[in-house]
Amino acid sequence: MFDFDAYWWFIIIPVIIILGILFDRMVQSPNDYNKSIIKSLQEYDCELISVRIPKIFDTGPFPSISIQLQPISTNIGGVKGEKTRYRIVTYKTPSGEIRESWVKIDIVAFQVFDMEWSPSIIG
Repeated sequence: MFDFDAYWWFIIIPVIIILGILFDRMVQSPNDYNKSIIKSLQEYDCELISVRIPKIFDTGPFPSISIQLQPISTNIGGVKGEKTRYRIVTYKTPSGEIRESWVKIDIVAFQVFDMEWSPSIIG
């Protein structure tokens, strides 16, 4: 009949992957990358108002799937050091206008490697 021992991996592995994604999502904080966001905004004399985390798997105006060549591969204690995070940032321009942009934050070796804004901060 049905041999559960042979098929349990087909159930357990997807559950582990889904739980890993959900755990990673739950431990994120809107304040995780505030220093980098503020630094990027200050280059254009803009002031941070708020940062929000988008819905799970929502990449906003950025492509959902992208191929990136990263110079460093980091794995410490089984934790991957390369990630991409998305934030929705509301900020005030030097002229006092309130704007909202998405920012794509690439993390390499547990440090912010690159930030891409859409629409750009000054556009």
